[in-house]
Amino acid sequence: MSQAGIYFDSFSHSSKRFAETAKHGIDPLGFRKHVTHVAPIYPKKLELSNEGTAAFGSEVIYKFPTSGYVHHVVIKNYLAQTTTEKYCPITGAGMIESIKLECDGNTIMDYKYAPVFQYYLSKLNSEEARDKCLLAAGNGQDSTAAAIYTCVPIPMFFDPIMCPGISPLNLSKFKKAPELKITYRTLANSIVATSTGGSITSSKMLLYMSESTPTQKRSHNEQDYWYNSIDFYTNEGNTVATATATNIDVSGMSGQIKKQLVIARLSSDVTANTYFSNKEIGALKLDLDGHIEDIFKQKEEGEIDYIIYNQGRGYQSTLGYPYVIPNVHFVDKNYATNNLSGLHSAKINKHQINVTHALGANGDVSVLGIRSAIYKHMEGTMERFI
Repeated sequence: MSQAGIYFDSFSHSSKRFAETAKHGIDPLGFRKHVTHVAPIYPKKLELSNEGTAAFGSEVIYKFPTSGYVHHVVIKNYLAQTTTEKYCPITGAGMIESIKLECDGNTIMDYKYAPVFQYYLSKLNSEEARDKCLLAAGNGQDSTAAAIYTCVPIPMFFDPIMCPGISPLNLSKFKKAPELKITYRTLANSIVATSTGGSITSSKMLLYMSESTPTQKRSHNEQDYWYNSIDFYTNEGNTVATATATNIDVSGMSGQIKKQLVIARLSSDVTANTYFSNKEIGALKLDLDGHIEDIFKQKEEGEIDYIIYNQGRGYQSTLGYPYVIPNVHFVDKNYATNNLSGLHSAKINKHQINVTHALGANGDVSVLGIRSAIYKHMEGTMERFI
């Protein structure tokens, strides 16, 4: 069900199937060694409809249930056939503008979707998994005018693909059910040219969950636990002219920044609503209060950087590479806190990323910051600390 191994089904062949675990409770927030018909935890998958009407160019609300443990969130949309033009490639992901997770008025997560989706792809273990994810998002990299189903993951702080080993979200701890708010791009920004006839016919939120017994739930609800995870800061729409070193100001990126992804596209691709056609960056520098660090000087070096800093995992090569600034090498330069690796915004006044490319035309550069965050259940709601 996930890379982190939500469920395991190992057992001893020398003894009866359920003999080893029938008398032992299994903690739904810990690693499970067995899944049996007598174990007080079991997998559960829910399909929930959106609130109101799902439509292009609108914010759509999906409400979580009031109990259970959520590991993964997926949005499934069925799109009607267009009349004169095609939907953008990787439609299910390209049609989403932004994601917001709220509970009782508190904003828990808030980010632009496209760069975070690319980061999600980079966390998958194989190129086959990335290919399947792109196909599920709607016809892969081919645009289509036909009616299609799209399924796309919604990265959350409790998703073990994004943060291996993280505990699932305990919904019983909330007095008011959390809400996932998705802002969809307009139809004009979800197709490759002017079109008519396209629409969202139906929309569902898929929750990959685990459930437990009332006794186990009461035990966990009495605990005041928290999640040591990540959050996202997105800076999009920076125009960089070809063969021109250009500074992008990301001083507003607050908190403990673990790493940054720099993603370049042709401005013309953005205009054509092709959101996942990454282009090459020739050189990348980081400027912190006038202290300039070369991240790399050639695009080939930048691609190798990505593999090294991503623990040996590459990227879906036909999409092109994003580029990574790991930030951990600034620990000794007083830009980071003493006990955490990364770059802390409190140590910097001016934070700029300098980009050079040779695309022959204007580029559109986005910066995604992956930063440390703690999420804590507090009095029936949740607070995020960055």
